Amino acid sequence: MERFPERATRYGDRVQCVLAHVLFLALATWLFRHALGPGLLVFGHDAIGQFYPWRAYAAAEIHAGRFPAWNPYLFSGVPFAANPQVGLFYPPNVLFLILPAELALTASAILHIYFGAAFAYHLARSIGLARIPAMVAGLSWGFSGFAAARILAGHATILAGIPWLPLLLWAIDRWAKGGSRRWLAVGAVAGALSFLAGHPQMAHMTALAAAVFALHRALADRPRILRTSLGTVGMAVLAAVLASVALLPAWRLARETARSGRGEDAFLTAVSCPPEAAVTLVVPRLFGWHDFFYMSIYHADYLSAEEAPDTQARFWGRWGSNWETGCYAGALGLFLGLASLFRRPLARRELALLAAAGVSFWLSLGKYGAGYAVVARLVPGLSLFRAPARFLFLADFALALLAGCGVQWALTPERACATPEKKRGPLPRTEKGAIGALLLVALALAGTALATGPDSWPWRAIYAGPAGMPSSHAFETARESTLLAALLGGLAAATIVLGRKLPPGRARRRLSVVVLALVAADLALNFAPAVRPVPIEPLLPGRESARELADREHDRFVLEKASILGANSLLPDRVRTAGGYDPLLPARYEDLVLAVRGKPSEGVSTVLLPPGEERVARALALSGRIDVEDWREEDLAGAPRAYVVGRSRVLSDEDALIAISSPGWDPRREAILVSGPEVAVDAADGELGTVEFIEDSPGLVRLHVALPVRRVLILADRFDSDWVASVDGVPVTIHRAQVIHRAVIVEAGTHEVEFRYRPRWLLAGGMISAAGCFVTLFLLVRLRPRR
Repeated sequence: MERFPERATRYGDRVQCVLAHVLFLALATWLFRHALGPGLLVFGHDAIGQFYPWRAYAAAEIHAGRFPAWNPYLFSGVPFAANPQVGLFYPPNVLFLILPAELALTASAILHIYFGAAFAYHLARSIGLARIPAMVAGLSWGFSGFAAARILAGHATILAGIPWLPLLLWAIDRWAKGGSRRWLAVGAVAGALSFLAGHPQMAHMTALAAAVFALHRALADRPRILRTSLGTVGMAVLAAVLASVALLPAWRLARETARSGRGEDAFLTAVSCPPEAAVTLVVPRLFGWHDFFYMSIYHADYLSAEEAPDTQARFWGRWGSNWETGCYAGALGLFLGLASLFRRPLARRELALLAAAGVSFWLSLGKYGAGYAVVARLVPGLSLFRAPARFLFLADFALALLAGCGVQWALTPERACATPEKKRGPLPRTEKGAIGALLLVALALAGTALATGPDSWPWRAIYAGPAGMPSSHAFETARESTLLAALLGGLAAATIVLGRKLPPGRARRRLSVVVLALVAADLALNFAPAVRPVPIEPLLPGRESARELADREHDRFVLEKASILGANSLLPDRVRTAGGYDPLLPARYEDLVLAVRGKPSEGVSTVLLPPGEERVARALALSGRIDVEDWREEDLAGAPRAYVVGRSRVLSDEDALIAISSPGWDPRREAILVSGPEVAVDAADGELGTVEFIEDSPGLVRLHVALPVRRVLILADRFDSDWVASVDGVPVTIHRAQVIHRAVIVEAGTHEVEFRYRPRWLLAGGMISAAGCFVTLFLLVRLRPRR
């Protein structure tokens, strides 16, 4: 068994473990040091248009004493707590109740990067790596290119899912080795947190990796195969129980979204990783560094016109940006990990990690590879997700562990001789081959980097691909990154030589610290460009004007700008918008938008547009183009939010879409019902009646209705089966009207109509999760034997 130059005392092990945690936390904090202040946001565009508004709204609702189960301010109303990306039940999101939303996002990023590095460190120790190599593995995972790309793009939920994969695998490994039942609870908690973090695709990939790892551990230790198998299944079941409070509502919501039922190849392979991205495993900035986030805020007049062209030309890859193709686990560790494969006999651990990385990278190719669509339909649950490029998550993780294995192999004294007193012989042929291969790669990279310019043949060979010609700025970035990769290749070869020649003792320990420092510096250098804080206020234009209008016209909708940037920015201010941005867009809402495109949408009577916005949002199907010089109101010929009509028809969904898109249909005179039996309603002759709001909160709407005859009351909020209604305290049926809205039949006279949101799946899931918490606590509590 290989030994590493370290002290084998329990005290020394604890000290080194504490030092590893301090290193991970200190490096993460240092990288985000400029964003540790209120009013600064470090995340990219998805945080602006999605996570910042959602988290701020949830915190404000909880502080007001209300549970945010429903969101009435986007898309005419959508379930809020049921949306997994909201992360309402994710424990670390308690930060948003304490800190401002933008500062909480930064603190959450620091914690999850630290957790990812720390758990990867402990997993590496569990599978046999020494402390310094395990630190290398932890750094390579916590500060990987995949994590940096999440910061750049603003994928807060994907970043939150990074730490729980190594924690889950650590729990499986410890249980398989005969650990106590506490590891069952740890694995279940890790699996539950993976889903509660908010990104189901990350949770699905984590589950796949855990299943493969458990199978590998079971086959490697045949006497304990039953224990490992049953324990892993138990972890999975308990994790599902713990996550039921979010899992059941999310399952129900997914069935009603525009993504449900998608199985065509175009959907499955959307956002695939180009094959040339494999080069970025060694040269991470070969294709430049595309500032997609700063491109977006340039639209908000944050960047000057002089800065914009240079920003746009910083990336020249095929995908157009590197926020979905970021894959880097440190070139020095990767070189050493690949070099370790030259030894004889081959190590099964390193081969398994390399195979896992290769399979994951092949899956990330998507449409650029072969057979991904077939695999997606065969693997349970995989056909629900697009963006196969995110399988780089698993590829980077396997390469991070391989880097730790490579460092351990290079710095293990037993490679040279059994005892330090024996004379060291010449380098083995396999190690000479590894060193020669590293030097050749380093020379090739150095020659390419030092070439005279883009006209030289090495760069022409690169540019001849589908990426096209880069700008001068992108070329300089590629040259610097290539030169750094060449230097790291040479250092990897030198590390193998020194690891062979240096005797065990202080000199070898110093070499291991130097290697650790080089890995940390390399990863930090690649991670740092993604961490660029900007003020949050310039990214949220028009909030004061929108708030003033919303206070005056509480029963009207406000339409904001069409771009994703700021699409949900009015949500924390309780401004109703019939548009917005949400990956889980309700399916019927999307059908309605397509059907009424080109005519005013019912239920929307006020439009608020920012200055200079020419691309008026088509999500509400406005007719024509509205030119606006300043913030102002535009009165459209739409119906108010709550109104009564005197006629009704019951049609199927398809016929209803045709009916409401016809030019002669008037939403203020006729209701198109698409649910329930045929309802007889008195004729629309004479006065229709009046409707006034008594109370209007996210989960409760109360109306005062005065009608001369029997009418249909329509509330232009989105229909959902979890809403219940009553008239004067008597329950009534809610019908789906105008494809997505709610309607009830009200008799003549004066009445009080109440709409209340009661999420059944949320309540059921909460009770199941509560039971799972009791089981988890039972597993964690140590039972003392009776005397």
